[in-house]
Amino acid sequence: MDMKVEDASGVTVLSPAGRIDSSNARQFEESVVSALDAGSGDVVIDLGQLAYISSAGLRVILLAAQKLKAKGKALKLCSLSPMILEVFEVSGFSKLIPIHKDRDAALA
Repeated sequence: MDMKVEDASGVTVLSPAGRIDSSNARQFEESVVSALDAGSGDVVIDLGQLAYISSAGLRVILLAAQKLKAKGKALKLCSLSPMILEVFEVSGFSKLIPIHKDRDAALA
């Protein structure tokens, strides 16, 4: 898994690529927590380059959403492939975290 972090007008955009599973969920969590601590605004996770996410990766996203909510900020997801979107729908996460078609929609 590779992670790209960028700032888009005060919104932190995280773009993981590859797979997030039990072998690298800790690395993903460290990257997400570091980005949350460094930023002061909302966060968008662009999942357009993600091929797979396990329950360990979902846990990290849920923790990020909870941490941001406690700060009065929001977490948004975007660019989910049909397979990744299905994981979020089946797990119920699509009801907890806003999912947008693409990055522009998430940043709007």
